[in-house]
Amino acid sequence: MKKLVKESLIEGVADKYAEQTFNIPDKEANFRLKGEDSPVAFIKDDNDIVISIFKNPKNLDNIGKSVRAMGDKDGNLYIAQYPGEFNHGDMANTLVDKGFIDTEKYTHTSEGIYDDPSNFILLIRMMANIFVTSNSYEQVFNSEGLLQKLRDKHSNMIFKMGRNNES
Repeated sequence: MKKLVKESLIEGVADKYAEQTFNIPDKEANFRLKGEDSPVAFIKDDNDIVISIFKNPKNLDNIGKSVRAMGDKDGNLYIAQYPGEFNHGDMANTLVDKGFIDTEKYTHTSEGIYDDPSNFILLIRMMANIFVTSNSYEQVFNSEGLLQKLRDKHSNMIFKMGRNNES
């Protein structure tokens, strides 16, 4: 029994190393998450890798870098655990299916989330606790109000318009 536990720990360490060094998602990490945060949905990317989506995580310890995220008009933050081959529209469709987005605009096309700047903001996690608006989003919309709601609700995180703006 002791040997089995030791092999399991070694496998977990190797998975973490591959994730950090080669940006290879650890498919089993969902089952090793600790703390209060649990995934609210799962998205399968274009390579059939299943990635967890979290709502309002308490911390970002188990969240990768350069991942997609979305904020809503109530200041809720939805964030993918790892980067993957999917877009914000795919993420929104998954959240619609799970009942987190309740609107008639979303009919399984990636257009809905992009056409609703008063209710949603599309984000990318840059590093540590910093989120910036997605490139495609920042060129069209100014959503300082949505960013402020995210700042108010998630005081341990930083939300900014674009990579080059100082907001």
